[in-house]
Amino acid sequence: MRQQTQPGDIIQGCITNGGLRPNIIHAYAAGKFVVRAPTKERVDRLRERVYACFEGAAIATGARLEIKEGGRYDNHIPSRALGKVYREYFNTLGGAIGDPDLEEITAATQASTDQGNISHVIPSLHPSLFVKSVREDGKGQGGGPHTPDFEKAVRTEDAHEKAMEAAKALAGVAVECLVDRRIIDEAWKELRESKG
Repeated sequence: MRQQTQPGDIIQGCITNGGLRPNIIHAYAAGKFVVRAPTKERVDRLRERVYACFEGAAIATGARLEIKEGGRYDNHIPSRALGKVYREYFNTLGGAIGDPDLEEITAATQASTDQGNISHVIPSLHPSLFVKSVREDGKGQGGGPHTPDFEKAVRTEDAHEKAMEAAKALAGVAVECLVDRRIIDEAWKELRESKG
């Protein structure tokens, strides 16, 4: 099935209970799986196909399949209207966010966040920032998010300063939205248009 997925489709899994012995057919097995895609619609279609694979395996082996769905993170719909204001404030504070069209492509991420769910309901902004992570031996780039190298990196003064720059830029967006209703109106218009 992986050969038939589209770019950006992700299927991840781990076996949490594979049985007691390698030489027997297990009475029970379990796993946790994650299905991701760039949009809500695509993840729904991909999930149906993944479930069909599970069901086919259950039928083929005579097993009973039970699926318990967990939480879900929808894709993020960024507000260009809010992003424009954020970019102006962030760059004034020393940041370097470039062309918005290019930034949407290069800054896109498959990271999971409930901010995506929120962005389907109200105009949303979810900026990210770069925190330099250095390997323990000091030679080269260390690990990214969810690694011990990154945990150390986010405790540095440099990381704190970057977070403060982002927080100040977000505060600037909030103030601009309070004093200029046109920004909010444009953000709502974009959201309605993105949802058809």
